[in-house]
Amino acid sequence: MRHLAAILVAPTLLALPACESGMQAIDRQTEERIRQASAEIGEKANVPSIRDRKADGNPNAYDDTPGLRSPPTLNPEASELSYAARERPPFDPKKVIADAATPIAGTTLVKLDLAGAIKQAFTASVEYRNAEEQYMLACLSLLLETNEWTPRIFDTISPQFQSVDLSGNDILNPSGGSTNALALELVNEFEVTQKLPYGGQVSANILAQVADDLSDATIAGQDSVEAFFALDVPLLKGAGLVAQEPLIQAQRNTIYAARAFEDFRRRFYVSLVDEYMGLVVQRLQINNAKQSILRFKAIVDREDALVASGRQVPFQADLAKQNALFAVDRLATQEEAFKLAVDRYKVRIGLPPDQLLEVETELLDMQPPVIDGEVAVQMALDLRLDLQNSRDQVDDVKRLVELARNGLLPAVCSTCSHL
Repeated sequence: MRHLAAILVAPTLLALPACESGMQAIDRQTEERIRQASAEIGEKANVPSIRDRKADGNPNAYDDTPGLRSPPTLNPEASELSYAARERPPFDPKKVIADAATPIAGTTLVKLDLAGAIKQAFTASVEYRNAEEQYMLACLSLLLETNEWTPRIFDTISPQFQSVDLSGNDILNPSGGSTNALALELVNEFEVTQKLPYGGQVSANILAQVADDLSDATIAGQDSVEAFFALDVPLLKGAGLVAQEPLIQAQRNTIYAARAFEDFRRRFYVSLVDEYMGLVVQRLQINNAKQSILRFKAIVDREDALVASGRQVPFQADLAKQNALFAVDRLATQEEAFKLAVDRYKVRIGLPPDQLLEVETELLDMQPPVIDGEVAVQMALDLRLDLQNSRDQVDDVKRLVELARNGLLPAVCSTCSHL
């Protein structure tokens, strides 16, 4: 049998180098095709080699490095980022707004500026709260998984009542006089288990039994204490860092959730500013439309005066009235669109829909940046948080391959117990 096992194992061992060589050939062909496709479109792509991780061409996804449990995040502070301002002609937006803006008629209870809108959204917005709770759920999952790797203590107390016939007769069908004894028996089972970092588990169990006579009769004592220790260590399947895969993945998921929440927070902030500035523009358009109606009214009055004096034909006054009515219709359409946009904005930032709101007119006085396409692309590849998540999730897939490979190994373990 030993000779037969050696004959069966030998071809398998000989086939392993050939299989590994075939995988390396596939990697080389893939890299070459990517380079050829990039050359056809005129791009000089720097294709990262699959074999760059280790020189021997056999990367190990479970290298115990700091980046395994906590992938590094490139996320500089806003003060560390700078840009060169582009020159523009002198422009005073406040003067333009002051000349063109007039208050919108209507009764309002709340005046909302840009800072107040952002503060309200980050406090009461359902959208922001959902994203925050998703991040908290990832943190709670990590806490639950961490608890699995701490000593786990169990203590179970079981009381039992026992009636004993000291005369030797059957208690349920006594044949004559009998002497019964009622006893209380307590069973206390205390157990401590601890997972081992590279697979397996060690446990200690203490079982104590105590019996107490509750009647006047005397029965034999049953007090006893037993201790049991066990050690279970896998040798092949489940051995090594693969045993910590749930903990490792939970730790990395927390990093991913933090990046996703920060990415959402930034996008949410920009969208709030964009929608608010859209409301400001709509309000200015309404104010301009009202000014246009006043000008059309003056034109109508002038045409009517000219017609009355005989210096103008009547249809010219009718055309002026028609243009004024068109302006009034456009104003009504703009006001309805503005009210709908304000209601949607109130719902998004967490205000009641029936809350009367007045949007303050303000514009952001910011210098537009000088944009360099190559620098912008490089910064996006380095700093985008969603791209960092996607890049690190590739390592998660590699670990899943290693985990599946470990799952194909035989389940061989070493068990040691002591009483």
